[in-house]
This record gives sequence, structure tokens and C-alpha cells, in this order.
Amino acid sequence: MKIYIIRHGQSTHNANQDNPHNPDPPLTTLGREQAQRTAVALRETGLGAVALYASPQRRALETAAFLQQALQLSPHILPDLCEAGGLGEHAGLCRNEILREWPGVTLEERVTEQGWWTGGESDREEAVFYPRAEQALALLRARHGENEDTIILVTHGRFGSALLSTILGLGPAGYSRYPFDNCGISRADYDPHEQVGYAPPPISSGSEETRIAVRLRFHNQVEHLPLSLRT
Repeated sequence: MKIYIIRHGQSTHNANQDNPHNPDPPLTTLGREQAQRTAVALRETGLGAVALYASPQRRALETAAFLQQALQLSPHILPDLCEAGGLGEHAGLCRNEILREWPGVTLEERVTEQGWWTGGESDREEAVFYPRAEQALALLRARHGENEDTIILVTHGRFGSALLSTILGLGPAGYSRYPFDNCGISRADYDPHEQVGYAPPPISSGSEETRIAVRLRFHNQVEHLPLSLRT
């Protein structure tokens, strides 16, 4: 399994344009151009992705829409991919709102007519959102880990760092162990250990399915964006 992790494009909050504060900000004009260029770059690589997942926050949904068009993949909206802290006391976009603005997406049952966010303020703590990263990764591995699937995730900066740390078997270490620029791309591969001779052997548990080597192939790649679009 190959996992591409992409941070959303620049939002109005990233650009300090939220006045008054918007709990679920959209992309800026620059952010939309970042997302469009990212989608084109991924299409031109011919990576052969079989699934596209996205956070249900507006800036991630808007970013994923460009990938949907370029890659012909219907986004699967996964609440566990939302930013650390979620939406605080806000419930987020409801089911009908998402389907109206982004037709063709697949919604999990947790996205209801009342919204999708129920975590409150406590999710700002690493002790809460790191287990959420573990939960998201377990779901993705259950769906795609038995195959050589390539999947794409559109998520957020802080949660992306936590997710990548979790993939690599690392515990909490603040938000910035693996910082992401807007539309920065990271890739991690799950490979049979026997195919990765230089990797240290995993601890044996008597089960062949545990003999997996996880490799960080690259992190925060932004070469597909001109300098004027890097934020």
C-alpha cells in the first residue's frame, strides 16, 4: 500500500483573511490555484491511485474537488482526517450541504444532518488526536493493506504530521515533527519486508502478515508549485 498525504491549499485563515473568524474557512484564490496545480501534477505522474479520501472541512473538500476532476476518483469523506482540534464547538457541514456542493462524494454514516464534528475542544490535545490518527490508519489498512493499493488523503497540517508520525510508529512530539506547506505532498509505502533488504527486520510475532516495512519516500514535496504559490 502506498499512501499520499496532501495538505489542503491555502485557506482564508492561513492567509489571515478571516475577519470575523470563520470556523470552517474556504480556500483563497491562491489556495485554489495550488490545489489545481497539485491535481495536475498527480495526474501527470500516473500514480494509479484507487481511492481518494478527504477531511470534511471545507478547505479540504475544495482541494479534493480538484483531485476528483483530474484523477476521476470520487472522494470518500472521512471525519477522522479533520484537523487537530476539529471544529471546537461547531458541528461542521451537514450531509445535505456537502452533497449539494460536492455531488458524487461518498459520506460515512458519521456525517449526519446535524453535522459531523462531536469531539469538542479536547481534540486539541495530542492524547486525543493521536489515537484518532491511529483509528484512521487502522481503517485505511483494513480497506487497502492487503493489496498494493495507492491511496490519496487530503488532510491538514497538524493532523497530517500526527498521521505521518503514526504511520512511522512514532509517538506524539508536538505539531511540527513533519510540517506541511499548503498542498505539500508526502508519501509512505507499506512493503513486504523481504522486498526491502536494507530495512531492519520487524519484531517477530510468528505471523508473516506482520513482516511489513514502512518507508517514508518523501515529505512535503512542493516542487510542483512555483515559488510564488508556496505558502
